[in-house]
Amino acid sequence: MIRLDPAKFTLIADRPVPVIIDTDAGCEIDDQFAIVYALLSSENIEIRGITAAPFFNPSLNAPREGMERSYQEVSTILELMQMQARVRLFKGAPAFMSGKNQPVDSPAVQFIISEARAAKAHNEQLFICAIGAITNVASVLLLAPELAENIVVIWLGGHALNWIGTPREFNLAGDVAAAQTVFESPCVLLQYPCNGVVSNLETCSAEVARRLEGTGAIGTYLRDIFLKHQNTFGEPRKVIWDIATISFFNLPAATRWHIGPRPRLSDDCTWSVDENNPLIMAAATWIDRDSVFDDMYARIDRFAGKKA
Repeated sequence: MIRLDPAKFTLIADRPVPVIIDTDAGCEIDDQFAIVYALLSSENIEIRGITAAPFFNPSLNAPREGMERSYQEVSTILELMQMQARVRLFKGAPAFMSGKNQPVDSPAVQFIISEARAAKAHNEQLFICAIGAITNVASVLLLAPELAENIVVIWLGGHALNWIGTPREFNLAGDVAAAQTVFESPCVLLQYPCNGVVSNLETCSAEVARRLEGTGAIGTYLRDIFLKHQNTFGEPRKVIWDIATISFFNLPAATRWHIGPRPRLSDDCTWSVDENNPLIMAAATWIDRDSVFDDMYARIDRFAGKKA
């Protein structure tokens, strides 16, 4: 039995949980850490596949290019870990949704639908770690709404409700219509807000270089892309956002949650609390930085055969 209690948000699982990672890995560097972390968590997670999500930034001409970059970046990770033959990878939406009722079909969407149907046939749930713009997931919920209650969405996106800065978090602002669709769907929903919660997962070049020393090809790759990012942007510290979603399965006690009605999301990325909303969700309010990093690095060490 694999289910997440939709009232208490407690996981009931007698074997590794089926998970799809929906990622914009070509955008930055934290997705890569999360993908490696997930692939090295096989006692808790059964990776059913990885789907490439679109993204857009000034270096691109269109979101399609972002999706293609994400696909290629995941391919690189799988090759470095020699897992390309056993982990399925699919291309996702070539564009963002043009409105809440405008799904964007893709091989990734059809794959997620097929996996959700298989879960439903066994009265179980499919878990999706969405660590980018949530276009692919929203499209699934629009094209196959009968599967919503058999899908658990764990989304890294938006900021904490009490965040006083700009509300335009990257994953949220990338496709607001998709986020609105997911928040208005009866799917089981857990949110890891960025600033105000997951922003606790920051690190620096010295720590990354030390912890990844002697960890083989994949550890070297993660170290190098981190150091390149820091050299490019001159940041003293960097948040590795997306590993939060993987820690849900490995370290359930590392996150504190608030369970309550889902907020309403406006077109300008602002939230409003609606205590009468019958749809509820779990929103992370705190995450234990050290335990999450320690768990991830320990798994990379074991994979590389690194001695303590």
